Amino acid sequence: MIARFTTKESLAKKWLESGRTVLELDELGKDAGLITDTFVAHLVKEGVNEPRFKILADRLCEVMEAAIERRTGKKYSPPAMMLAQYQIIGAREILQLIASQSSDPELKEKIERLQKKVEEFAERFKVEGFTDGEFTEAMGLLKKHGSALGRESFYPKALRHGFDFKECPLQLEKNALKWISEDLPKLRRASRKHSKILKCDPTPEAVTSALKSKSDTKPEQALETVLKIRYIVQPFVTEKMVNINPEYDAKVVETPPYLSPIIPTGAAQGFDTFTDLPFTRFYLTTDPKRAPDSGFADLTNLLVHEEYGHCVHFSNTAKKFAAKASTIELLSSLHEGAISEGLSFQRELEFLDALRSLDKKLRRKYAPLTKSENGYVELTKEFGGFDATLLELEFST
Repeated sequence: MIARFTTKESLAKKWLESGRTVLELDELGKDAGLITDTFVAHLVKEGVNEPRFKILADRLCEVMEAAIERRTGKKYSPPAMMLAQYQIIGAREILQLIASQSSDPELKEKIERLQKKVEEFAERFKVEGFTDGEFTEAMGLLKKHGSALGRESFYPKALRHGFDFKECPLQLEKNALKWISEDLPKLRRASRKHSKILKCDPTPEAVTSALKSKSDTKPEQALETVLKIRYIVQPFVTEKMVNINPEYDAKVVETPPYLSPIIPTGAAQGFDTFTDLPFTRFYLTTDPKRAPDSGFADLTNLLVHEEYGHCVHFSNTAKKFAAKASTIELLSSLHEGAISEGLSFQRELEFLDALRSLDKKLRRKYAPLTKSENGYVELTKEFGGFDATLLELEFST
């Protein structure tokens, strides 16, 4: 007998399968990561709520005790342990922050007990040579140990039941290689064009290095620069790419130390999906130990991806703007990542296409510039001019 599901039942089944996949995935770092994830959500929404944090600290201490017991004696690859160590860095940072912001001795004692469990876990799964996870340090360790995470046997199940992909791993790899073969010639062309201007080797690596060295925007200035770019880019994006609901609420914030180990460049996060006031945060990493963006093109692309991809997608969906998502479609699952990432990378391509159209308009002068177009052209003068920044954005994208 063939099971037949209504659309609603089918979505519910897929959501449950995705949730089960998350629970069955035995990632070493997810226990310590739960500490950061849990406290971040509460800090963003209500600050240090001492009565609630006491309960959370007790429960998370039980999580770490169970994790130590369950995982002791198991073998994990160095890259898997490195990922866990990044989560541990974040847990350390957020627990130190909570302890520093509270005067409640009982909460401080519970946080200290949780910190000890985190350190016990960290010691059991340490990687020789791993300290603060600085980018070049991590790359050196990966070159030494390889990049295997031990996910090979779980990968087919994750694709099918976690993300609802129809392709098997080999089919997906074939598609990925096809997309790379389509994009690599474009990257090489952009590299050659840029290398003539920058007077460097015509390789992506050489061009990247030359762009970083010539950039006037340092990591510590990135937040100020993005806020300036955002003010000009948002009306341009609204005119060319996507409508934004009138109650859109997003803030651009510097990635805090407890999140920068797992957000090396930038990220977006949505809150309160099922309330009347959903809101988002766009995290911009500036810590030089990570991999922060700094130049105009990279920062603009990051803004387009995180805000006009993830943040706007979340807000428009939660507010049922333009289309009405069902309750089951609004529930968090692994599906949201695949969908939102695909949309956000597409936004980068759409933005580049919009700039190429503007370039034609400027050269052929077949129509006057709109207010948003003129604003963007004026903005680029501060960063080398429209032609130079278009070339950089083409390379970055």
